[in-house]
Amino acid sequence: MFVELPPRDLEDYYSFIERPISLSCVQKRLKRKRYQGNVEKFKNDVMLIFDNATSYNTSKSQIYRDAEFFKASYYCYCFIEINAVVMVVMAVVVISIVV
Repeated sequence: MFVELPPRDLEDYYSFIERPISLSCVQKRLKRKRYQGNVEKFKNDVMLIFDNATSYNTSKSQIYRDAEFFKASYYCYCFIEINAVVMVVMAVVVISIVV
């Protein structure tokens, strides 16, 4: 799950989900350097995988619960990443003031 797109015979999925995407799609885009210089696009595509899963599946399904778990984990990762960047920027500002 999440690695490959759902089978094409799942027609209602493709009529319901506007932008189907999977981890293998993201991997192909990485290899083709489609995210080069655009980390936000990469982050948005990864989140779209899990958003699609929670939009299409019922809240009682395992796929929905797994998608929610991964979304929460990914938000935490992004939050930690943002905080690290803020700390570096603050350090640079403090150093430039002291020097």
